[in-house]
Amino acid sequence: MVENGIHIDINISKDKINQILTAFLNGKEHHTFTSESYDFTITKSSIEDICLHCASKSLMVELPVDFKFYKKAGLFSVDGEGKIYLNVEIEYNIDEQLNFSTNSKLLDYKWQKPPIIHLGSLNIPVEMLSHIIIHYMEQSVLNSLDKYIHDKVDLRSLIMKKWKQYADNYKIVNKPIVYFNGELKNIITGPLRSNKSQLHLDIWLDVGIRISDTPSMQEDNFQPRFIWKEKYESANNQKAVAEFSYEGLARMIKNELNGKELGGKTFDIESVFIRNDEKMEVTADIHEPVKGQLKISFIPVLDKESQKIDIQDLKTEVVAENIIYKLTSPLIEKIITSRLQSIFPLDISMYMDQFVKKIPTFQFFENNISLIPSMTKTKIENANFGTSSLIVDIILENTELDVVV
Repeated sequence: MVENGIHIDINISKDKINQILTAFLNGKEHHTFTSESYDFTITKSSIEDICLHCASKSLMVELPVDFKFYKKAGLFSVDGEGKIYLNVEIEYNIDEQLNFSTNSKLLDYKWQKPPIIHLGSLNIPVEMLSHIIIHYMEQSVLNSLDKYIHDKVDLRSLIMKKWKQYADNYKIVNKPIVYFNGELKNIITGPLRSNKSQLHLDIWLDVGIRISDTPSMQEDNFQPRFIWKEKYESANNQKAVAEFSYEGLARMIKNELNGKELGGKTFDIESVFIRNDEKMEVTADIHEPVKGQLKISFIPVLDKESQKIDIQDLKTEVVAENIIYKLTSPLIEKIITSRLQSIFPLDISMYMDQFVKKIPTFQFFENNISLIPSMTKTKIENANFGTSSLIVDIILENTELDVVV
């Protein structure tokens, strides 16, 4: 079983497919051609008359073709109409480079009912009439159906455009700025399935996800592969990496604390600096509650079982600038130490969750289709406190892109 992947459960209404096919057929309305001295005109089709199901990598469609026929021959003129059903197989394929193609083939036909003659009498066999219609559909309609689908479905361009829009330095938070980046590696899908009202398709995305406070500088190299799999099992868990520079974390701390009350006074912080050597050190230049410098040092430790970060060997020091502030420094140190001890152990998974849940919704086809990310739980696999940044390895459990039409 594959451990990394986002599942997309796509259910496509057969009515939607019928609307597309009906629009195509009705685009042929009033098309006229001549054969065996008869003029034929294709007339309008109804969406309710189209039947479809799937088989492996094919759509099996029963297409209705309504037509009128007319032969101008004075007293021997003929005028009538008919309706024939064509059983068409639309084979589809997507190659590794995401190029989509179809091949439509006529398998069989049947009359809805014998042709109705409004004027004169038919002087050619009914079978010849059906062969004329079938030949026209094969030569003029099915080939253009493949082109119609090809022009409507440019998968590579569509996916590339949307990936660039939503997964390339996309700002999921503006204050502080946090970026979302995704690398689409593989798209895996199995055979199309159908029931009475829907077509169903399972898709899995093999994606690399990165959340950070600095924009990605990676090269624009969009080269995902498309892979067909008759059977594919995935845990539906998506791995992600969150990296926050200490400079960015310092800005977050400053923004979070400025204006907050401590010991009856409001925090007024000029700057915050973080570094990690043998211990994590946070230094802040402050104006209130004392004017001077606040120094906090500790050793951060991740408990994977509880998903919490605790701090060990905590030390707090206030270096005041004047004698009055120096007298109150021990009290401020005690208050800050007590406040930190009440905050830790800190549930880091809940903290990361707020960023993960802001991963954007993908909008397609003029916002008619939305892919909404969802997951049941954010799990921290590892936290690495480096020399310049905090790197957190995350597992997003039961990850899916929910389809909304």
